[in-house]
Amino acid sequence: MSKIETVIKAIEKMDIDLLDLVLNANKSYMDVPKEIFLSKLSSEFGKLKNRGITEFNKVSKGNCQKCYIDYSGFTFSTKNNDYLDLLFLEKDNEVTDIIQCTKLKNEDKLAKEKNIFLYFKKDIRISYEPTSTLSFEEIEIEKAELEFKEFENQIIDLETLEIWKTKWTELHNSVRYKILEYSFVPSFISTYSSTQQILSLKKEKTLAEKALIELENFEISEHRKLINWLLKFKNNQVFNASKSYIKTDNLTKTNFIIFKNGEDIFNDGLKYYENIVIDIKGYLNSIKFGEIYNKYYYEFYNEIEQKQETAE
Repeated sequence: MSKIETVIKAIEKMDIDLLDLVLNANKSYMDVPKEIFLSKLSSEFGKLKNRGITEFNKVSKGNCQKCYIDYSGFTFSTKNNDYLDLLFLEKDNEVTDIIQCTKLKNEDKLAKEKNIFLYFKKDIRISYEPTSTLSFEEIEIEKAELEFKEFENQIIDLETLEIWKTKWTELHNSVRYKILEYSFVPSFISTYSSTQQILSLKKEKTLAEKALIELENFEISEHRKLINWLLKFKNNQVFNASKSYIKTDNLTKTNFIIFKNGEDIFNDGLKYYENIVIDIKGYLNSIKFGEIYNKYYYEFYNEIEQKQETAE
């Protein structure tokens, strides 16, 4: 069996160990070092295995119709019609590169539903050459994160948090749309967004207190009134704030919450901060309102949306 045949078989069987053996450690694949390429591939295989898919059940030959015109490649398909389209560059019985094809025409008729997309951020690619702007932004993000780290094992107030946010708002606005492109961006965006959500406790204090007073005028069981209340205060900014903090024991006595970086699909390489305690004295009603709103908004989401559409 040739090396390229072994590579194809290893991918078909989702065998990362075999791929590690057969691929050249000194070469890059998809413009990233071998270990990064294999780590990404292993992660995607892991997602499939969590769904009970342990191998590709079909390998179909095809030809590239876009970047490498008429170059031969293969579609690896699962029983659920997930698919991975790859081209293999070869020289002297060595696989010199593996490329994800974006337009592969197959010899067989296939049902291609969900593309297994292998994407690598620009700054971890071998060919990466940062502009002066990117270099500056990366340095500034490092400064911002180091400043935030200084809050660890301290008790800070919302005003201190607001000063940090204000200082780095311009940087945030500059890099926010680069979150998918550069690995140094997502964690900073997450920290900034979590900070912004916590500061909504201060920003929405008056609204929260008004909403709680109105809630006291009817019983939760009065369905129509509750839906109207939820719709009226739909534009509040606090009901998702709880994703960004952990309540301490006896919150009503201590007034302390602990900062937590919110996780989502963009936050690979997320930085975690230890024991940043935030004093929210005077803003407990914001938390109370946020929790109540969060609970009933999702419970009656469809009714709220339907009523809003009718009103519009």
